[in-house]
Amino acid sequence: MENDLQAAPKENAAPDASQKRGSRSPFARLAFFTIFLFTLPFTWGQTSSCNGPTGTYTGLEQATKTPSDIISLIVIFVMPVLFGFLQCHMRPTWMRLLSELIAGMFASLGAFYCFLSFIFAGGLFHKSDRIFPAPLIATIATAMMALHAFHGAIDRIADMIKARRTMSRIPNSQDKPST
Repeated sequence: MENDLQAAPKENAAPDASQKRGSRSPFARLAFFTIFLFTLPFTWGQTSSCNGPTGTYTGLEQATKTPSDIISLIVIFVMPVLFGFLQCHMRPTWMRLLSELIAGMFASLGAFYCFLSFIFAGGLFHKSDRIFPAPLIATIATAMMALHAFHGAIDRIADMIKARRTMSRIPNSQDKPST
């Protein structure tokens, strides 16, 4: 009979630490960034010219037209990964929330850049019948980075709300009941 009582779950028991939700893994964003990097050597679009023949270009050629393009693309696509690794080492929840929101913003900019490349560089609205999948895959990968970052921000907000609720349940030592 003791075994039956021990096997029955306690309904009002507090959850143990193994069930507690931890921080988001920054390696998921690194994996999405790696997928984005693997799309760069492939053809991203087709140039059109009134004077000459059209030619195709890769993501690397598009990114390395000018040095300012290289710097801006590095900032847009690397920042979500860096903020993902930095937020793991931050203690205050509000700083982790801020880093997740900034990472989500940069990843959203990257997804928007890839989406515009897909649409206007030979994807949907181009006169060519050929559709280039590399910018579409890059769009999906960077959008997944943004979703991962914003999901982490939602987790941080939930942590802040949970901490606020537990603080409101703790009785204040100055509020002694009168007898």
